[in-house]
Amino acid sequence: MTLVSKKSLLTCLILFSLWPLPLGGVDKLTSLRLKREIRRVENDVLQIRRFLHMNPELSAEEYETTKLIATKLLSLNLELQTSQARTGAAGLLRGDTPGLTIALIVPINAQSFDEKNNLPYRSLNPGVMHAQGNDVHIAIALGTAMVLNSLKDKISGNIKFIFQPGARTSENDEPGAQLMIQQGVLDQPPVGAALSLQIWPLELGKVYFSSGRILSGEEELSLIVQSQKPTLAPPEAPDLIAATSWLINSFYQMASRQIPRTEPYLIYLGKIHGGANLRHSPRQVMVEGLIRYTNSSTRITLHHILDELSNNMANLLQIQPQVTWKPKIPPLYNHPELAEILEPALIQLLGKEKIIDSSPLLFAHDFSFYSQKIPAFLLFLGASSPRKQQNFSYLPHPDFIPNEKVIPLGIEIISHLLLDCLAKPTPATSH
Repeated sequence: MTLVSKKSLLTCLILFSLWPLPLGGVDKLTSLRLKREIRRVENDVLQIRRFLHMNPELSAEEYETTKLIATKLLSLNLELQTSQARTGAAGLLRGDTPGLTIALIVPINAQSFDEKNNLPYRSLNPGVMHAQGNDVHIAIALGTAMVLNSLKDKISGNIKFIFQPGARTSENDEPGAQLMIQQGVLDQPPVGAALSLQIWPLELGKVYFSSGRILSGEEELSLIVQSQKPTLAPPEAPDLIAATSWLINSFYQMASRQIPRTEPYLIYLGKIHGGANLRHSPRQVMVEGLIRYTNSSTRITLHHILDELSNNMANLLQIQPQVTWKPKIPPLYNHPELAEILEPALIQLLGKEKIIDSSPLLFAHDFSFYSQKIPAFLLFLGASSPRKQQNFSYLPHPDFIPNEKVIPLGIEIISHLLLDCLAKPTPATSH
């Protein structure tokens, strides 16, 4: 029997380690190419993120943000599709081999917050900041486009990068996702599945990964309480403010008793107005707020409680409440069969200990409109900064400072997942 030298054995092991073994749906050589391309573009992508952070734009006003995105997509020779609303854009990257089209969905709007930090690239627009991380999401998506544009030979199909605006600010406002879908962003070519990434105040590199319903739906409510009697001075005047307070408190109490503790929900009343003179009863009291829910039965129960309380008040006090409900965003459904494709790649990249099975969050995201049309999946990627202790667990938040290491990590994760999805059949929507 011939003995193999240590040097020969080491050479064989090195060659074997470089052999194209699958990493999810991505072989090792492709994974190494991805890492090399990420290092090449990392600094450029970081500068894009910081520029966006310094120049945030609110929903329906993302003109310069859209211009930057479109310029970058055109520089990569991607097929550009602009939004009729003048903000938002999409770029199509065609692989060398025909196949499925998969979309990466990226919101681009900032939020109405004053930034509370002294970063050298802090927001230059008073009262506006990227408090939900959309500057990072844009940077990750553009970085992914730059990286995968150099790996077209590994793409079996097409990737559509969809940069969507926030909600319109007119009376007929609608979420950016709904607007883009209405304009045909999922057509030409037809998109078969969609992914999206949301950074989160969670330990860097950890991922909330769950299938089924993972995020709440959101519905706005408007409550107007007015008397059936003419406006009078006390003591004859009905106390509309006291009546409204009773109605609000009863709504909270009845909801806590009728909705099971296992069903997460939120009642949030953020605006109340009534009266202009301390000596006269107001003509009406107006309350505006929202509810969030993960189960449609919870939504129905909340409607029933407030409607019933309003009717009881009308009969007893001759005070007529008017309740108006306005659906905004449906609950988000993560497609289970997409999870079967994505989870192995995430475990290979991050380790099983980094993957956290999350219960539904009371956080509404209009990515849910895509999940109603095609198989879709949203990931939450931890991006907490080690430089600042964060004592909050939800976004948006004015103290949120994401760790910029999440950008190359996000590019690597999304690149792997997109290639994985294109390499395997995508299930039909079945929920």
